[in-house]
Amino acid sequence: MPILALCGDENGDSLLGIPPDEEDRVMKEAAEFIPACVTAIAAYWRAKRPRQVSMPLTAGPPFQSGQASSKVGRNDPCPCGSGKKFKKCCGKAT
Repeated sequence: MPILALCGDENGDSLLGIPPDEEDRVMKEAAEFIPACVTAIAAYWRAKRPRQVSMPLTAGPPFQSGQASSKVGRNDPCPCGSGKKFKKCCGKAT
């Protein structure tokens, strides 16, 4: 069924030029076809969009080989295990 069957001109007349009784029949049947049409349109555009590259989820930034990270950042958890931030624990300036 063409989508134009559901449309009319500025006077409300059918754009397809079908008789009024045929237009009434088409309008009654249109409700049954709308879900299938929406699904088909979505599938068409889903196939057209570029594929997204999925990245694996990790707990932190990816480790770069050759990088040794022995320095503790101010906002990192304190290595002593207290659970406090380094700047509030062992990194506190005296």
